[in-house]
Amino acid sequence: MRAAMRNENIPGNKMKYFLSIAATDSSGGAGILRDALVANDLGYWPLSVVTAVTSQSFTSVYDIFPLPVHVIEKQLKTCFDNFPVHCVKVGAMINEDIVKTITSLLRKSIIQYLVLDPVIAASDGTPLLTPNAIQILKEELLPMATVVTPNIHELELLTGVKCSNKVDAREAGLKLSSEIHTAVLVKGGHLSGGIITDFLQSEKYELSWEHEREGLAYTHGTGCVFSSALTCFLGYGLSLCEAYQKASAFMLRFFIDAGKRYSNDVK
Repeated sequence: MRAAMRNENIPGNKMKYFLSIAATDSSGGAGILRDALVANDLGYWPLSVVTAVTSQSFTSVYDIFPLPVHVIEKQLKTCFDNFPVHCVKVGAMINEDIVKTITSLLRKSIIQYLVLDPVIAASDGTPLLTPNAIQILKEELLPMATVVTPNIHELELLTGVKCSNKVDAREAGLKLSSEIHTAVLVKGGHLSGGIITDFLQSEKYELSWEHEREGLAYTHGTGCVFSSALTCFLGYGLSLCEAYQKASAFMLRFFIDAGKRYSNDVK
């Protein structure tokens, strides 16, 4: 299956470098390992900057160990000093010192495509970003992104708007985009109902897509898979609209296949 995806999705043969800045996930379903596997599937050489080490299963987070900022800083400098980084995806950062360090270093780097997946809490509700760090993230790092990809819960925390339906989600997405002055791609999968609506919003345009909810047996890491694929397709020069469509299709195929192979193992 991976070989088929690779042949279908890669526009050229020249090596490109994808950088993930995120935490580990010991289950392998999300986090920096999942980012790297997606990037590899889509023809990139994956680079990594580990922000924290977590102990996780598919359903629970048991422990989180943030790395010292000097270790994170050294990783990031090494990647940019030694590789022509084409695109960057940022995920979990845990605390305000890490957010500040990454923001400062990325501001000094030349980045054509930066996708920010604002990982604020795990699926089981475990906080993955402190309140102070959320504010710094919103004020300093989000405005640097090509696009920000919050789910509904993350969107609520970033805007203070309760999203009970797609109308609320649309308004909250527009609010966030106007505050950070960059594109926001709201993922509507956490809202109830058989139809999922995703919104791509900026100060210049607004697009939306509706699709039927799939009865997936396995869903751990959907945000990581989607945002990493989106980063990769942007790195190949696709527009945000085209990258969204290809990333969504990639994610759906991945989780349908993962459910067939792993559903009996999920605990």
